[in-house]
Amino acid sequence: MKERIITAIDIGSTKVCAIISVINSENKLEIRGVGTSESQGIEKGIVNDLKATSDSIIKAIEQAEDNSKLEAENLFVGIAGDYIEYRSTTGRISIANGNQPCEINETHVEQVINDSKLTLKLQSGSEQYDILHCIPQFFSIDKQDGVYNPIGMIGIALSVNTLVILAAINPLRNLRKAFEMAGFSDIHFVLSTIATSKSVLNDDEKQLGSLLIDIGGGTTDLLIFKNKCIHLTRSIGYGGTAITNDLSIGLRTPPKFAESIKVEYGNAVAATVDYETTVSIEGIGGRPPVIKQLRLVSDYIEARLRDILDESYKLLLNNYRGLESLTGGIILTGGSSQMMNISALCEEIFNMPVRIGYPDLSIVNGAVSRINSPEFSTVIGLLYYAFDQYKEDSSSTKSNSNILKNIKNPFRNLIKLFSDFS
Repeated sequence: MKERIITAIDIGSTKVCAIISVINSENKLEIRGVGTSESQGIEKGIVNDLKATSDSIIKAIEQAEDNSKLEAENLFVGIAGDYIEYRSTTGRISIANGNQPCEINETHVEQVINDSKLTLKLQSGSEQYDILHCIPQFFSIDKQDGVYNPIGMIGIALSVNTLVILAAINPLRNLRKAFEMAGFSDIHFVLSTIATSKSVLNDDEKQLGSLLIDIGGGTTDLLIFKNKCIHLTRSIGYGGTAITNDLSIGLRTPPKFAESIKVEYGNAVAATVDYETTVSIEGIGGRPPVIKQLRLVSDYIEARLRDILDESYKLLLNNYRGLESLTGGIILTGGSSQMMNISALCEEIFNMPVRIGYPDLSIVNGAVSRINSPEFSTVIGLLYYAFDQYKEDSSSTKSNSNILKNIKNPFRNLIKLFSDFS
């Protein structure tokens, strides 16, 4: 069977990462090439310079192509930012045959989910958004709530509660145009937190309830999983880049040096840093370096991290009841999650157990050593998301074009109910 190519691309505010992989003849996911580039022209998930964004995409993909000796195709792109909206909607259909109840089948599930989308589309302002994901929360059959898989059950009326994730049309079009300028049109956009959850959350955490916090460069993305279902996803508009900016201003040093000192010496709990320890700080514009206490560096880092985590906590309290019921605790990932003592700071603020989320690389083959880091959690998750779309067709002889047609059919994924997100 011909190998099928999947390309995953994570576009952050600090870097673009591209991974080219194949589904090999054994129907396994195999990573062939990795490419990264400095991110330009995009801030907090929104394009502000098409040419610069396109150039960053090209550099990352070309590097991955050189490493893999393959051409990128079938692009799955993670997105996040303030232009993402979240709505809860319901759909309802009759499944009765006259006055008699009927057995629920896949067509009924498709119809009731489409009805929930129609409910959303009738709301004022919805025409300004595209639907990215329509995620069933639970179904109801007649008066029975909390049904997670209604297929095969008997009833008269079927209802569904869905979480609908939308993206504002214009920012999404601009991002798509940046890819088109880079020579790519076969693009599938995926909410970054959904992708990330597929690479860092285990089955127990998805079942018992957990909070995923992904601290990226320009955004901090939040997702709550419980009963193997996504209950909530939100984002705040700043992340690790804000820490770098604080260091650059406070220490009077170039941003690149501020980033390097954050990575090398960063500590989220300043009280653990000895006052006697010092570090040489590079001057701006050729000025000589100065010696400063490392405790001062950590003061800036802790202050901004507290701000990020405090705002995340308040946002969740305002939008979700039952944080204390998330038995699986917090999974902290993204580049900034590698900061020393960040778990302790997060535990203090949320009063929940915390672990650092590394991407699960046990189910992939190939060049994985380079990407065994929380900063690659999203791009690895994008591969898993794409793989889930393909693997049901692994034994089929369909052409790639037919496979892609199936991917674009939203019901194809919904008939698996929650398995696509668990």
